[in-house]
Parts: sequence; C-alpha cells; structure tokens
Amino acid sequence: MNPKRLWGSEDGPDANWIRPHVLWLPHEQPQVLTYLREVADVIAPYTDIVAPVAEPDWHWTVQAAYSRGADGRYTDTAALDLAAKHLQDQLKDLAPFEVYVGPPAVSRSAVITRVLPVGECDGPDPGSVPNQRVRSGLGAAGLLMPPAAEHRCSHLTSAYGSTTTNTPRLAARADDLASTLIHKARRHITATVSSVWLVWERQRPQDVRYTFERVHQLHLQGAPVRAPGQARRQG
Repeated sequence: MNPKRLWGSEDGPDANWIRPHVLWLPHEQPQVLTYLREVADVIAPYTDIVAPVAEPDWHWTVQAAYSRGADGRYTDTAALDLAAKHLQDQLKDLAPFEVYVGPPAVSRSAVITRVLPVGECDGPDPGSVPNQRVRSGLGAAGLLMPPAAEHRCSHLTSAYGSTTTNTPRLAARADDLASTLIHKARRHITATVSSVWLVWERQRPQDVRYTFERVHQLHLQGAPVRAPGQARRQG
C-alpha cells in the first residue's frame, strides 16, 4: 500500500488501524455476487500485479471516518451506538433506490467496479445523496471525517495494486488485465440500495487488504428497522 494511505504505524497504537466506516454491502443480492465473481475470475491470473479483494470484504464505501472523534478520543462502542442512532434518523425517509454495478476498470492503484445511476451512466453519482445524509449523522455523533469529496466516484474495489508496474513486462501485464476486463466483464447489473452498514474497518497493509466487522445495519425508508446490535471493535 502507498505509505501516504496508511492509517497507522508499526510503533503506534493498534487502534489507529481501525476506523468507523459506513458501507453498502452486496452479499444479500445474488445477482451482484454472481457478477463480482465473474470479475474476480478475470483478475485471478494477475496476482503478480494485483491483490484480489476476498468476497467477504467486498463493499462500497459510502463514508469513512477517522479513528478519533472531535473530542480527540478514539471512537468507542458508545460513540458508535450514538452514531447509529443519528444515521438511522438521517436515512429513515430516504427511499431505497437502484444502481448499476459495473463495468470494472483499472485505475492507477486498483481494479474498481463502478457504481452508477440507473438509466443515465453520466448522471449524478448515486452515492451523493446518501453520503450527505451519512456525513450529517456521523458529524452529529461527534465523529471526524475527511473533507467531502468535490467529485465522487462510487465503486467497489475488486483488487488493489500490489506492485509498481514500472517495467515493460509489468506494464504489459497491466495493459493485458485492462483489455481482458473490457472483453470479458464489460457490462453491468442492477442492484438495490435499501440499507447500509456501520462497521469497524481495519486496514491490513501487510496483506494489502481491508476487513470489516458489521455492527449496525441502517435501513432506508420502508425497510424493517432492527434494534441496534452490540458494537465490538474488530481485532
């Protein structure tokens, strides 16, 4: 991983590697999983240049927060529970909506699978409205977040770059991966966004991986609302 993207350091507190995130997860929608598995199959022969994201880790980040809140303290169970209440209040009157998942593309540091608005792929990013509400909910609970992005690019990461493709051979491999994705997975499927998850996300740079622990499922308008679960920091 790029050192500039690291959340913590080897000699720092373990808590620095863990941050609250709000994610949309595809695991309850079989058509999305089938498609993402197709993308994963295309990526599988290219582990010399990328680190594929494991199926349990597939997600679309709606909003990330920092390890420490506005009070300078590490976010704990109580703060996460409070954030869940504020988030549910923000999302309760937002109607579920559909998105396109796909096609995949190779970026400078990853293979991403785009999340696009249904019907008009050049329309507003579908994450804009839920992101604004999620930012309001997290902020009301005292969580700190990176500045709001001026231009959003909602996506699921299918693989992270694991090496610099700075030789002719590696550059050719990256070009071949991009070409293969176009020929074998250049389509999209429709998914429904009816809930998001508040999670503990852990950055694991040694594995070129992000994992997460689901804590609170937050439902959009009309979806059943469950009692908040017990939040636990991911180990």
